[in-house]
Amino acid sequence: MQTSSLNDEVIQHVRNFHGHMCPGIAIGLRAAELALREIGPHSEAQEVVAVVETDMCAVDAIRHQSAAAPGAGASQNSSEYSL
Repeated sequence: MQTSSLNDEVIQHVRNFHGHMCPGIAIGLRAAELALREIGPHSEAQEVVAVVETDMCAVDAIRHQSAAAPGAGASQNSSEYSL
């Protein structure tokens, strides 16, 4: 079993980024951790694209951990493009 890369400092940074701690942040932190583990090591020059299907709080944790940001073309909320 692998250990989590999350620690109090990471959680505090994401909490400050989002504005408060909530269940969505916990879910987003874990989702980002698992996704980045699956992606594997990559250089900062390689773009990580996050496509999300929700606008819940978890998105802020995913954005923070993956460095994907709206306006940078790296984060896309597909609900914005729904018909």
